[in-house]
Amino acid sequence: MGNEYKDKEKTSRKILSNIISLLIGLILGLVIYKCPFYGKITEIKILKEKAEKVEIESPHSLSHTAIKESKESEGEEWGPGETYVKTQIESKEGCPEMKSAVELLESPPKLWNKKEAIFFLSTYNFLCYINDKEFPCNASLSSMVLVGEDGKKTFSVYYAAGKCREKILEYDFVVDTTPPITEIKSVDFSYVLTEPECEIDFIVNEPYKSTLCSVDDGFWMDCSSGRIVLTNIEDGWHKISAFSIDLAGNKEKPPKEFYFRVDAKPPVTLLLSAPPSATNVNYAEFEFTSDEEDAEFECDINYSGWKKCSSPLKLTNLKVGLNTIKIRARDSFGRYEKVPIIYSWGFMEGEFLTGTPKPYVPPKAYLEILKRKRLQKYKKEAQTQKSR
Repeated sequence: MGNEYKDKEKTSRKILSNIISLLIGLILGLVIYKCPFYGKITEIKILKEKAEKVEIESPHSLSHTAIKESKESEGEEWGPGETYVKTQIESKEGCPEMKSAVELLESPPKLWNKKEAIFFLSTYNFLCYINDKEFPCNASLSSMVLVGEDGKKTFSVYYAAGKCREKILEYDFVVDTTPPITEIKSVDFSYVLTEPECEIDFIVNEPYKSTLCSVDDGFWMDCSSGRIVLTNIEDGWHKISAFSIDLAGNKEKPPKEFYFRVDAKPPVTLLLSAPPSATNVNYAEFEFTSDEEDAEFECDINYSGWKKCSSPLKLTNLKVGLNTIKIRARDSFGRYEKVPIIYSWGFMEGEFLTGTPKPYVPPKAYLEILKRKRLQKYKKEAQTQKSR
């Protein structure tokens, strides 16, 4: 009986000891939860009937009691079926070493072209700032932040607990939401060329990724070198378009435009209307133009010499017989067309005895020239609007 009583008493003491140990762990855990400390940590492992204490240096602060089921294996994490309690035995003032425990999993590129950015931290809840302006951030959610105006930004993460406030992470980036501006500049001419070739420069107001340009609304080509050379350009008005994309990815809209005119050839006179090959009236009317908008004209009537004239031209007091008119154009550079227009017709009094006089019909080639001239006039007007 005495031995049985002693065994029961021994068993009861063990049970009571285990209960007391567990209560102590829970109480210490509650203290840690309410009162964060930093320093040397004692990890108490409760394994069924025996307890083992191992001292470790804390890599971070323990601000709450950690109790979970686990299974002990050598050098590995705890597994299911066992529990442990972490608590602090010694403490010291100051901040824990946290920098290695935090990783920025998501952030904007170093050069960012939007007014908002997303930041995502790997663990813990911290105080986060953009240029000293606080915003909430935590480990479970991505934080969408308005980054404000263009310029350099600094994303800062602070750990704050008790007397500790320490910066543990910093990330610098630049916000650039402004598209670049491209200047199209002619080399050694203003907007009129007397040769069928030229050079065009593209000047961008900031570092850029690429510049694209087109000639006369053609395909877009890479002009990132900053200069293009054009050769064999037809006479008339032409358009250069260009836009740039900066390093942040901002695209210039709409493209810049530059108009210029090539006048490398002498003008050409187009005779649009004239009297028939024969007439019995003592007057004649002529209409003419040039392929160049600003051309002036000179006329020679019946070999009397060149004199200034304009369209429409009406001639009276014609001589009986064959009459001849010559018309030539002169451009703003003083160049005359190489071969003037020459037109002859007959004047006789009375009725025609036989046949019908042949009417004047402009050559079909004039239609294409006039079409191009109308297009050039439109481009000139566009250039005038751009210059204002």
